[in-house]
Amino acid sequence: MESAFYSAENMTVVATDLSAVTSMARMFQGASLANPDTSGWNTITVTDMNRMFMFATVANPDTSNWNISLVTNMVLMFSGVTLPSGSYDTLLIGFSNQSVQSNVMFDGGGSQVCSIEGMNAKNSLISSDGWVISDGGLCGEIDSVFNSGFESLWFWSANFMYQPILIKTA
Repeated sequence: MESAFYSAENMTVVATDLSAVTSMARMFQGASLANPDTSGWNTITVTDMNRMFMFATVANPDTSNWNISLVTNMVLMFSGVTLPSGSYDTLLIGFSNQSVQSNVMFDGGGSQVCSIEGMNAKNSLISSDGWVISDGGLCGEIDSVFNSGFESLWFWSANFMYQPILIKTA
């Protein structure tokens, strides 16, 4: 499936059996509409997802059922893309709930973490699995959670992983 829909426009993707696919590299790179129904994709044999959605102008894949346990390459996967609010959290949570390869480099593009659960999932992938994750950081929604109804927000570091400690006011 490598580069299968590279720079495609107005496409409809109906995937049937992906159980033998090992590379999805550059699959939707540069596609102007890369929002296929990916919820039923069998990704259990995939090892390479580098640049999969890079510069895809409309991308919001449903990765909730993807098995990424063998994936070793996610470099630039969403580079130039910003997933909708909440979708990125769901992706990180789904990935962190799996047994994944260590030391994967993952690019979430401009996507931002918008929930405590998403932040915990991202931190788990980094601290427990050695992932290197680049993305758009925290969104305004999570910043407002940190700054409403709390007297102080403190961060502590364990191996440069910052965890929030919220102190509630009376």
